[in-house]
Amino acid sequence: MNENKKIEPTEAMVEAGASYAWEETNPGILGWNSISERHKEGCRRDARAVLAAALNHPDAHGLFADEHGPTLPATPGAVITPADGREFIEAGDYGRTYLAREAVLSYGCWYAAWRTGDGKLARRYVTSGDIVPGTWKKADQ
Repeated sequence: MNENKKIEPTEAMVEAGASYAWEETNPGILGWNSISERHKEGCRRDARAVLAAALNHPDAHGLFADEHGPTLPATPGAVITPADGREFIEAGDYGRTYLAREAVLSYGCWYAAWRTGDGKLARRYVTSGDIVPGTWKKADQ
């Protein structure tokens, strides 16, 4: 996501977030439509802050298909690096996460020093389907 671009939640998103949070944290007490407008405003303010933080988090990048640009490169020899604001490219399979600072495409796989979170070398390559969207960018970008 572009660092200069700030995503703001819509009024409908804020209302949905505030009412959902109220109903979840106050089951069986008073429904959203039963509380005062003043109380709702406080809930909306909190919901707006939480939604804005989530929408602008680096991990949100991959959630927006039209914003994370082209899919992984398919040309042999292509190189990817961590996305802006990230230290590593992430990949995962079967509940495990692997990290790399750079990966190169060869024979349909992404070769790198794929390491576990504690820095131990775990794999030499992963497939395109293993790479987490939003954690990478083309090396020349």
